Amino acid sequence: MSESMKNCSDVPSVPANRLESPEVLQRQVEMTAESVGHALDLVVTPVVILNDCRQAVCVNSAFLALAGAQNVGDVLGQRPGDILGCVHAKNAQYGCGSTDFCHYCGGLRSILSSLEGTRESLHCRITRVVGPWEESLDLVTTAVPLDLGGERFSVFNVQDVSHEYRLEALERIFYHDVLNRSAALKLMSQMLENEEIDALQGARVITAAAEEMRDVIQAQCDLSAAEAGSLMPESEPVAADALLESVRDVWSQRGPATKRTIAIGPSCGISVETDASLVARVLGVFVENALEAVGQGGVVTLGCEEARSGVRFFVSNPGVMQLAVQHQVFKRTFSTKSRTRGFGTYAAKLFGERYLGGKVSFSSVPDGGTTFYLWLPEKLS
Repeated sequence: MSESMKNCSDVPSVPANRLESPEVLQRQVEMTAESVGHALDLVVTPVVILNDCRQAVCVNSAFLALAGAQNVGDVLGQRPGDILGCVHAKNAQYGCGSTDFCHYCGGLRSILSSLEGTRESLHCRITRVVGPWEESLDLVTTAVPLDLGGERFSVFNVQDVSHEYRLEALERIFYHDVLNRSAALKLMSQMLENEEIDALQGARVITAAAEEMRDVIQAQCDLSAAEAGSLMPESEPVAADALLESVRDVWSQRGPATKRTIAIGPSCGISVETDASLVARVLGVFVENALEAVGQGGVVTLGCEEARSGVRFFVSNPGVMQLAVQHQVFKRTFSTKSRTRGFGTYAAKLFGERYLGGKVSFSSVPDGGTTFYLWLPEKLS
């Protein structure tokens, strides 16, 4: 989310009413078409004109292309989230603007401001379904008030900056993580050179830091390949209990685990055919977040259980996420921590669902803490 963006949690209740009368809607369509409609196609960025019910009454070809729509008639009368295929709008009875998730949407906020007479530009994240998969869009939305025939409209302009945001965030996170690990390597080397630590101890620390650096590099390579659709999972028999122990052993040696405990629940004795390295990467995201969520002396619990002809892994901690975080947790580049974070849960969902054929979910409630789940089928198809 852009640094300048205001807190979206104070978005007022949005009326769900729409113009249902074909005659009234048609009059608005004709009026906007006569006034500005022909000029819209001269604009190379996606633009849609909305009435005061946030329904499209005029749209240019660039917006149709972004939405994957063929004809103007397919989108007239719809709202932006409905047109763009937002997953939250799609699953809501009243569509775009009617869900709890909409309170954190920069696009909706900018439209509401323009309908009140104020131009507003805000960052908007949208997750939408394209074919069988979900796709994340990072948009800069600008809404400008327009008065025609005594009626108020909003000229809603969208710039797709997904590639720029993704590249900037990837570079920022990658450089930050690699520099941190390389600094640890340099420090240990200097301490060994000055004979400040035992050689065996130093070697172990250097090996661990080198493994972390390799993991950081491999994680970024896997994420880039996954988003490009070129990641190729390798299926093999995997014992769930052994995998959990491996994840625990790796993360017990890393910084976030300092003065914290990683526990494993009762054995489930289940094996599946899947890509062990990708599963470990998904669980590693859950473990890292859980370790950072608990205070010193806190406990993070890993476990697995048989579920729906497969296995369900889980990572739990006693903390509870704020509602605003829960509504954005799987959004690409969203983070509550810093600008050097933001791809963790997004990557976990991408790996877990698109490439492992599973389902990633979570629950976060006061009487049960926060638990992230990864369900996997018996065999990777």
